[in-house]
Amino acid sequence: MVKNCVQNQDSNLSFTADYKLFKKLGKTGELYEYIQKIYWQETGREISRSEAKKLMFTVAFSSNRYCPEGKKVLKKHFPSAIQLIDEFKKGMIQDYAQDTAYTADQTRDKGNASFAVMLQQTKSLVFIDCILAQCHKRKIKALSKHDSILCRVCDKHMVTKIICRVLNQLFGRFSYSLDIDGQVFEHRKKRKTRMQRFVNQFVSTLFGMANQANAPPRVRKRNEAYLQLSQVGETCVKEIKVVSDPRAAGSAMSQREQEIMKIRNSRIREWRRRFGV
Repeated sequence: MVKNCVQNQDSNLSFTADYKLFKKLGKTGELYEYIQKIYWQETGREISRSEAKKLMFTVAFSSNRYCPEGKKVLKKHFPSAIQLIDEFKKGMIQDYAQDTAYTADQTRDKGNASFAVMLQQTKSLVFIDCILAQCHKRKIKALSKHDSILCRVCDKHMVTKIICRVLNQLFGRFSYSLDIDGQVFEHRKKRKTRMQRFVNQFVSTLFGMANQANAPPRVRKRNEAYLQLSQVGETCVKEIKVVSDPRAAGSAMSQREQEIMKIRNSRIREWRRRFGV
């Protein structure tokens, strides 16, 4: 089923563009507004947000063979997602068919309802077994309502932290958005400043030099080899010349490099090579 949402480009597997868009709209809470837009583009008729939601529910919870006009519109814009839902139902029908306790009609009904049951079980796991249980464990008075948590104003900050912690564990960071009192908050990765990037690079350089200084003599000797790189034309062909012994290099090494290689302390030698100090 997953292969329907994956494409192979230059021997690299990645999700299809329509699946990425479907996932992004679901994350930001703009899926139903987008369905309104594409339905108007395809049919010339406007539908409300509640009708767009009902259309999505019809596709998700009805039979895989049921194909109304709205499903055709969604299948045109989200072929991977709709095919994934249909293939899930077909697979469950085949699994139920192996059980002789069910008739043909019961097998088909249970298989088509399996996707809705899976979504309800996932919602119950997230909001009742995880979030609500942790709220009650911390003596927070809270109630669950479908896909939301009701709590007192004084407990809102703590409940929000619990929700974020649970969602991060189950779905990963930056993969969801929260609707808090009617305001949608999207978790985004914070961009590092130029100073933070410089500090990270500087610290990684220091750790690399420390690891090299603490390495065994044979490893240090191998790491101290001189690599001469030269670019040839536009193809950027790199010619690598490894010199393990400075005395054997002769004129192949510059005078500055020869002076650096005479320094016994590997840390100071690396500082001279990298920063010219």
